[in-house]
Amino acid sequence: MTEEYFKKWALGFSGCDGGDIGSPQSPSIWLCGIEWGMGFNEDELENIFKNNDESIPKGHENNEENLACQFNQKALKLLASLNGYADILKFNKEVKPFVINSKGYFKLNLYPLAFKNTDFALWNKQLSIATGFKTKNEYIQWIQENRFKEMRKRVKIYKPKLIICVGISYKDDFIKAFGDDNVDIKQSEAGGKKFYYFKNKDGVLVVITYFLGNRFGLSSDLMLKETGKEIARLLKFTL
Repeated sequence: MTEEYFKKWALGFSGCDGGDIGSPQSPSIWLCGIEWGMGFNEDELENIFKNNDESIPKGHENNEENLACQFNQKALKLLASLNGYADILKFNKEVKPFVINSKGYFKLNLYPLAFKNTDFALWNKQLSIATGFKTKNEYIQWIQENRFKEMRKRVKIYKPKLIICVGISYKDDFIKAFGDDNVDIKQSEAGGKKFYYFKNKDGVLVVITYFLGNRFGLSSDLMLKETGKEIARLLKFTL
């Protein structure tokens, strides 16, 4: 029975910080990561799945959370540059991305379960019992076949003007979640880092960049600034 609770939970907005999901009349920018990074207390998983809140998550309590960790800080720098702000603190104060009752930004993840990193060895017996999947590979396959369909439906409903996907090694996953069959993938570069982009059949620009974190990702302010500027140019060009 627990695994049925998990499946219902996983098909919703689990693993999302939220914010303003937008609408066709007032489209938002979505920022999509891979999965939450802090990990779960595995003893509480059954209660988490059973007490599923199916509403769209409203976002951070306040804009200070945008400065609370490296990932959030780099997301802020990328979005500030995208919007022509040189001062990220001013951007955070005025725009308050991903914050309750603020407009224009929504944060989500491909995968709903939280792990300290993406190492498959972190999958254990408790997770197998709670989800019904023996391995993380089985879990990932089910998510791709089921949750990704729901994500594509939400793109059709809410029509974001831009989806920024962070984690270039998960390019194929992001394409499955937000793309279409035979989508035309293009490549560009900014700040010495390549990124991919495409428009799906709903007319949404999807950009796939390096991760906002480790030394292999968008690791400098220059990379974040130049990537933001190039995404802004593409968005203007493709509208």
